[in-house]
Amino acid sequence: MKHMKKLSSLLLALVLALALAAPAMAEDFAQFKKASDSTTEYELFKVMDAELSGNSLKNFSWPSSSAQFDRATFVNGMKNLEGTGAVETRAKELFNALPESYTDEDIAKALDTLRNAYPNDAGDVVADALEEARTSIPPTALGTQLTPGYYMIKATFANGTTRNYLYNILGSEGEILIQDKEVLPPTTPEVFKKVQDSDDPTKWVDATDYPEGQIFQFQLSAPIKSYTPGNGVTHVMTFHDQMDGNQLEIPTREDIKAVYILRTDEDGTTARANVTNYAFDTEQKAECGNKNTNCSFHVSFDAAAAAIRFPDGTGIQNGDMVYVEYESQLLPGANVGTAGNKNGVWVETPTGSSPVTEVTVYTFTLVANKVDGGNNNAPLYGATFQLSKQDANGSWVAVGEEIGTPVRVNAEGKPIDDQGNLVAEGGPLWYVVKGEDGTETYTTDTAQAMATFNFPKLGEGKYKLEEVKYPMTPDGKTYNQAGPYFFEVTATYNKDSAGNNISLASITITVQDQNGNAITQNKPIELGVGGDGGTISTEIVNNTGFQMPETGGIGTTIFYIVGGILAAGAVILLITKRRMRVEEE
Repeated sequence: MKHMKKLSSLLLALVLALALAAPAMAEDFAQFKKASDSTTEYELFKVMDAELSGNSLKNFSWPSSSAQFDRATFVNGMKNLEGTGAVETRAKELFNALPESYTDEDIAKALDTLRNAYPNDAGDVVADALEEARTSIPPTALGTQLTPGYYMIKATFANGTTRNYLYNILGSEGEILIQDKEVLPPTTPEVFKKVQDSDDPTKWVDATDYPEGQIFQFQLSAPIKSYTPGNGVTHVMTFHDQMDGNQLEIPTREDIKAVYILRTDEDGTTARANVTNYAFDTEQKAECGNKNTNCSFHVSFDAAAAAIRFPDGTGIQNGDMVYVEYESQLLPGANVGTAGNKNGVWVETPTGSSPVTEVTVYTFTLVANKVDGGNNNAPLYGATFQLSKQDANGSWVAVGEEIGTPVRVNAEGKPIDDQGNLVAEGGPLWYVVKGEDGTETYTTDTAQAMATFNFPKLGEGKYKLEEVKYPMTPDGKTYNQAGPYFFEVTATYNKDSAGNNISLASITITVQDQNGNAITQNKPIELGVGGDGGTISTEIVNNTGFQMPETGGIGTTIFYIVGGILAAGAVILLITKRRMRVEEE
């Protein structure tokens, strides 16, 4: 169909309004007249003749001598409409079902059926086909007395865009005044940005937390406002998204998961129109500079495009919501704690641009310091730790790789130097340092070895910190295993009146046993939250030999009790034997 010319924002609210003036006499013929203050040009065309029967029309016929539309071209146009919406589909069904030798009455019946099924949208579809079927016969002058039949009025706005209207004229309506509807002041555009809740992925909130590297989605949305439908009318919407590329991954076009328009009826039912033809780019635009923002990417499309249709065949209307959903993830440069990682969006529409709306994604970091309990809690090197997180099924899933600089040992577990020789008694230990490319180097420099372990960018959840390689002394004596330690990170959010997260209030660390039961904080591990509201810190104390760190449960007490019993039993046995010897003597 040859329509959808550009319509400027100045004329978006301009529509045609027909006021039926009370006829002076019942026998007055109908006639269209243009209001004196109208800035729109109108052309009148007759589509079909008819006879008046009471308050209805019958015996339709295509004008023979002065036809302003070619009959065969019109029928062919209705058979081959380009749209795929419900109204276009039904129109094609009706006209393709016409008999081979169809009559004018057959055409009228098909039109009546279509208009009864789609009273608000059939007119535009029929008018498009009529526009293609127009002949060289000039329009009928406004003010002409009209006989019964179907008529079309073509409105041409000041900027050249058009809209067509279809009417049934009974012939006795009197004067019908055509006037421009009062132009309403444009409304301020609105926009919203939400992030997928890490606790419930079906919810969209203003604030949540995620670990580094976990993919999640953002949702942009804006309502349709100040839109007036018509041929050639456009409603271009551009979402300008802004985020720090060091904190959050800027999406590519492949990361855009959905662009759609949602309509919600009064009864709560929804209808969705998908948008596939949209522009995506990451270039900086002048309008971003004018708004003093750095835009990371832009999504733009014409919401009034002919291809965008709801299941019932209709296009957009005021109140419909436009959505853009895309994937991202936190990067190594993300802020930890209450500072959060703020990012926002603003939208540009034909009536102007909206304010910026922001959301925040938070993350936390665990810092564990390894110390030697037998040496005044001095830094202890040579350990390797693995952090795991419990998934929804209760299984432990590794968070990243093992972290540490273990002591270099041979197959028997004895310390060796960089050449593979056993370390001499009292000699320095050699530590294995793994580079980013996976290559290993060996060093005795403790400045390059780890005694502080950083597990960055964590989210809420249950965690297990496990020592998988242990420190040792130069003579090959290993320290006992620390842990495993279990703890849970819980975030508390400030909420709005609807209960949605809006900002991080605090995080809580609960030390637990392996079954998830809370235990005393300082046994076996004490966890605290730093001043940034997101750094969880602890000291992990190690000792050599058989001295075991307490576990928070029965711990080493059982060893002390059993040891005491055994020692007491030995003393009693010794005394008893001595007494027996004395008696025998």
